[in-house]
Amino acid sequence: MPGWLRLVLYATFALNALGAYTFLPPGRSIREMGGLPIGQDPMYLTCIAVFILVIGLFCLGAAVTGRADKQLLGLVGSGKLAFVAVMAGFRLAGEIPGRAVAAALPDVLIGLVLVGWVLAVGRPDPTRSPTA
Repeated sequence: MPGWLRLVLYATFALNALGAYTFLPPGRSIREMGGLPIGQDPMYLTCIAVFILVIGLFCLGAAVTGRADKQLLGLVGSGKLAFVAVMAGFRLAGEIPGRAVAAALPDVLIGLVLVGWVLAVGRPDPTRSPTA
């Protein structure tokens, strides 16, 4: 795994750890600051937080070991891009303020990098000759 990808995965863990706390019931003030809906049901908020944290822990494990599963990193990257698309959709509908979408911009970068890496790794190396 390239060193830059490890850094991206460490950053993903940090971002997801913050995101997980944000969605826990005690993270209400962070949700308010970020323009996210407050949410009242602690069970659903906790489920979202756990899901975000599990993804972050997967990325941390991949960064620490230096081993990356292409499909899972593609899923993480796609999930980040889907999250941003949902945020943008709710912004366009006038349901959340622009600052909520702005807070999700790091997810765009991480999503594009991870999906881009998965697509690049899937291509054959043009400098290598095919084996017979």
